[in-house]
Amino acid sequence: TRDRSADITANMPASAKDLEGELKTDSGTAQVADSHLVIQVSSLTVPEKTLIFFPLALFLPFLIKRRKSLRASLKSCFSRHAEFISAS
Repeated sequence: TRDRSADITANMPASAKDLEGELKTDSGTAQVADSHLVIQVSSLTVPEKTLIFFPLALFLPFLIKRRKSLRASLKSCFSRHAEFISAS
């Protein structure tokens, strides 16, 4: 089970570093093969300049798909026009 602790920012390192975890058990000894530290971040700021690109990131796949379909329809239109001219 997960237990939330109090604020531990004072004990966290400023750069990347391996941390040791400690388990508390009622029976005495515990062995752990792998563990994870879950960090909850509140009040994370987002630079305003990145908000400009948010609509682009949402609509870019739609615009690319639309452009491909328009190119395909124009290509087929020009090929039909070329066939009409060569037939006459």
